[in-house]
Amino acid sequence: MTAPGKRGWGCEIHFQFPMVKLIDYADKIDDLLEQTNPFAIITAPI
Repeated sequence: MTAPGKRGWGCEIHFQFPMVKLIDYADKIDDLLEQTNPFAIITAPI
């Protein structure tokens, strides 16, 4: 997980999100192209 954050005037905010490697999807291009999720379509050509 990656957790960037920001501090200022005694306050803090942190975002935490999982990391993925696009290379893990290299052999799943056909599956990605069948998805309706726009991120799948964007990821497919990479």
